[in-house]
Amino acid sequence: MITIIFAPPRTGKTCFLTYIARERAFDRERNKCMPRKILHKRVNGFTELTTIPLYAVSANYDMALQKYGYNKRYNKVINPYRLGFDNEFVQTHFNLPFEIICITEAQKYLNSRMSMYFPAWQSRWYEQHGHNNLDIFLDIQRSMLIEINIRELASFIEIVNI
Repeated sequence: MITIIFAPPRTGKTCFLTYIARERAFDRERNKCMPRKILHKRVNGFTELTTIPLYAVSANYDMALQKYGYNKRYNKVINPYRLGFDNEFVQTHFNLPFEIICITEAQKYLNSRMSMYFPAWQSRWYEQHGHNNLDIFLDIQRSMLIEINIRELASFIEIVNI
């Protein structure tokens, strides 16, 4: 699922994005599915991971996620320019099954005015994100700022005020 959160500046988009990440980081069912999927991949010859993480939240900013009765959890900091399929031009991030990806100010990385330069290996990754059960959340100021292929796949949340 790709979700675009949009609102004018200073209305709490990133705060809401962090809240969503927190809820997903402590989602027991989701966190049970990820190790099962990784173990299933290992049985079929997957050798990328040596350890299985307890949860997977990635973002282009630092988060410290807390919930009563649990240890504090931190996200993996990523560069959104490096999200995509393996290719010869860019070393991409490795994504875990059931990972939550949060990108703030996403128009910087997925600019609709630069669509003709948007690489196919990255566009295809967004189109096929569901195969690994990835949830992608993008926060932007106006919904039309996101590249059209991604915008057509997304659902939208508008924040009216803080």
